[in-house]
Amino acid sequence: MNNSKRLCLITVFALIFNSCEHYPVPAFAGVKNVSVRTTLQKYPDLWKYLLAEAVGEGRVGIKAVCCVVRNRERLGYPLGLSGARKRNLEAFVRKCGVSWKLIAREIVSEVFNDNCPDITNGALYFESVDFPLNIIKFDMRYKRCWRYKKHIFYKER
Repeated sequence: MNNSKRLCLITVFALIFNSCEHYPVPAFAGVKNVSVRTTLQKYPDLWKYLLAEAVGEGRVGIKAVCCVVRNRERLGYPLGLSGARKRNLEAFVRKCGVSWKLIAREIVSEVFNDNCPDITNGALYFESVDFPLNIIKFDMRYKRCWRYKKHIFYKER
């Protein structure tokens, strides 16, 4: 097993057993620093919410939504995931299977622990093309910054 796979498995197990150390995420552009431990303590089921929100978008879609969560958390915004309010969330996660569970946990670790680059170009909001809010689209305070499959990502101007 090569070192990157080994490191990935160790990180996943650290998230599973909530034994990760306090690793601060570097702040950007004068924005307050948010620690990984605080974020993961606040949202221990973040990976479940990400699955409910974007499992149909694949790995890149889940990572994009996780980047938005990280951006919102850095600015002190609320979580903003409708997947957190999904009825029968546990049953949905079980139906997704173990492989998606591990992928989602790995993505959370990659985004928050490894501080991966933001693939959404600093997006703070997103909406599904299937269920558009239309509030964001026509509000001049927001600018469309990225699109992936059925999600459109926005940031403030």
